Amino acid sequence: MVKKLISFVVLLTVFVSAISFAVVAEAESENLIINGDFEGETIAPTKAANATVELTTQEKYEGKQSIKITKPVNNDSMFVYNELEQIQKNGSGVYEASCWVKVVFPENAINAPSDKKAKLMMVLAPVWTVESNINGSYPYRKWIGGNKVDVGSEWVKVSVKTTLDEIYKLQPLTNFQISIKQDPDQFKQFNDFEVYVDNLELRKISSVEDTSNKNLPAPQIPAKNTDGSVTHADGKVYVNDPNLVYTGRWNTEYNTVYYSGWQGYVDIKFTGTKTLKAMGTYASDVFGSEVYVDIFDEQGKSILPVKNTNLGEVGRYLYMTEGSDLTFGEVTLDVSKVYTLRIIARWDTNRALFQGIYMDAGARTLPIADTPYIEFIGDSITAGYVDAPHSTATMQDKSWTDSYSYRTGTLLGWRSSAVARSGIAVADTTKELMPIKYKWFVCNNSNIAADCSKQNLDYIVVNLGTNDSGLAKSASGKAMFKTEYKKFIEYLLNVHPKAIIFVMEPYSNVSDYRFGNEIKALADEFDRVEFISTAKWNLGKNSTKAAEYLASSDKVHLLPAGADYAAQKLASVLEEYHKNGFISNDDLTPTPSAGTTPSATNKPSTTPEATEIPSDSQPEEKGKNVAWLWASLGAIVVTACIVVTYI
Repeated sequence: MVKKLISFVVLLTVFVSAISFAVVAEAESENLIINGDFEGETIAPTKAANATVELTTQEKYEGKQSIKITKPVNNDSMFVYNELEQIQKNGSGVYEASCWVKVVFPENAINAPSDKKAKLMMVLAPVWTVESNINGSYPYRKWIGGNKVDVGSEWVKVSVKTTLDEIYKLQPLTNFQISIKQDPDQFKQFNDFEVYVDNLELRKISSVEDTSNKNLPAPQIPAKNTDGSVTHADGKVYVNDPNLVYTGRWNTEYNTVYYSGWQGYVDIKFTGTKTLKAMGTYASDVFGSEVYVDIFDEQGKSILPVKNTNLGEVGRYLYMTEGSDLTFGEVTLDVSKVYTLRIIARWDTNRALFQGIYMDAGARTLPIADTPYIEFIGDSITAGYVDAPHSTATMQDKSWTDSYSYRTGTLLGWRSSAVARSGIAVADTTKELMPIKYKWFVCNNSNIAADCSKQNLDYIVVNLGTNDSGLAKSASGKAMFKTEYKKFIEYLLNVHPKAIIFVMEPYSNVSDYRFGNEIKALADEFDRVEFISTAKWNLGKNSTKAAEYLASSDKVHLLPAGADYAAQKLASVLEEYHKNGFISNDDLTPTPSAGTTPSATNKPSTTPEATEIPSDSQPEEKGKNVAWLWASLGAIVVTACIVVTYI
């Protein structure tokens, strides 16, 4: 009797567990969009719709009705849904959106193709809040597109997948938009048609493992060889390899993945491999690693061919995921030679996620020699908004590597990073303010503070004032600028006790007004502050070099040639001070020789740490927990009833 009872209970438990798994699987794969079949009297939420959306019985894939989208003629995207609640409930995971779609061209359609088909794709746009000290916050989107499909008068299914991993908790989403997008090139040819959508679905198709958990142990690293190198028998180089050098602001509290704030990079000196690939299991479609990559030989010369030579580009853009080829298939590495790989955080809002790299088995990382460490503080000119006068320029071509600041560090062969943001000012309260933003670990989240006191900077270059030019038109405005600028310099002197600070006269202004006198007067007040005059650099909007060096659109932003020229001028000044301890502030013309292999010191105490205020209350796999709870209670009740019956 007892054996039968035990056997029965075991079988029952297995049965209930199977049901529980089925419930969980069903919960994960259910359609998260309310009224996604459009059979009700109301349309699923379309709060962010940029087109006219209405229920219609005119066309339908299934059921009695669908939605009709009258596409705006000046936009290639059509928002059809705006979701957040279901994403918050279901948390991290792999999501898939899909729908059935068809297009109808009116009889008088302009430039309609002969086959009456449009090339469409489904696009997901996770949205999170970018904080601003001006107007509170504004949305920032990451577009993830599916495959492009030719859509005509017959219903066609379109879909797209994306992964939300643990990083999204550090940057909480505020929206999750779904849209239909026309191919941009085709959009330029024709866009006069109606779109019908039916059976809109958003499903969580699987969970993702939190490989970034703070409690995970740090990867085990082989001991250093006598020459300081580290041999990697399996070819895996993790984030905590002692020979890796992180320059700029990097959060290292996650043991298996580091992420950057503002502009910086990680250098990896290596030998003994033909293979160089990214370790990117943690990078998702939404918060993946959008970086620039460069590879240097032993003489410090870049060996990675650039894509857009007409843009004066430095390095190559890469959306870094697992297995990404860091040579782009265009560089043949010699196992007997030494190289340096640099992975660069390309823009103030693009955090580089770095998990490590794969090399050939037995390859080695090598120590990197020490050099001076310089930080640049500025606006879009310092950030790398180089205005390229070519139609091939895209936002992927806008990178810190294109800036005079990055190129200055490269010319000198010094470690360099930047805290720079487009449109930022010192005192003009109608704009974002650097004295506020500088204290943030990332430019768009005030909840993560930068511990700047742990940096070990040798030099700081401040190039601010261009976006304050409106204040220079009055005595009171200039006084306000000088007061706020002085406070900021005093703060920098306090948190960087050994750094020499160079304050630059803005060389390019929207107007003819400059703050040279005010900035020079401030420099004279402090022992560790030096003034750099740019009056003779010939970079003003009325200069003889304006056409060659400045964008014709605003005479403010640099062209690639202007970035190179400004870097040469500034590097000359910095090199003079580093050698002699003073600045002549003459029109220096010598160009410093290119630096040797990028060098730096890996000092853990100098890596900026971040104090984060995380939210531990994110709803994670709530559906699973509820399902298991009911299943377990059911098993207990049924088992109790059986026991009572047998007794």
